Amino acid sequence: MLGNSFLLSAIYLVAGLGVELLRRFHPGERIIRLSNALDRLPAGVLEALGLLGPLREAYLQNEIGALALRLVFASTAVALIFALALAVGGGMWLVMAAQRSRAG
Repeated sequence: MLGNSFLLSAIYLVAGLGVELLRRFHPGERIIRLSNALDRLPAGVLEALGLLGPLREAYLQNEIGALALRLVFASTAVALIFALALAVGGGMWLVMAAQRSRAG
């Protein structure tokens, strides 16, 4: 479970880094749409937690830079991946425990 989470996190971060580099050096409509798509996941989590508004304001007021914003988004995505892995793994453990108790 944790190995899959690490792998998925690494894939997400490498893809995000590649898209960000393409967006900076060869911006195009498709690259910008792909960048926005990758940002939707952490933005949704931050919005649900009530943190996206203050983060947006801090960025617009130049209180935090683009690198800090990218680090917050990347950290949020990785944390979500691990939280989902733990939830799915815990749910599977409960189902298996219930099956064992019925069989035993």
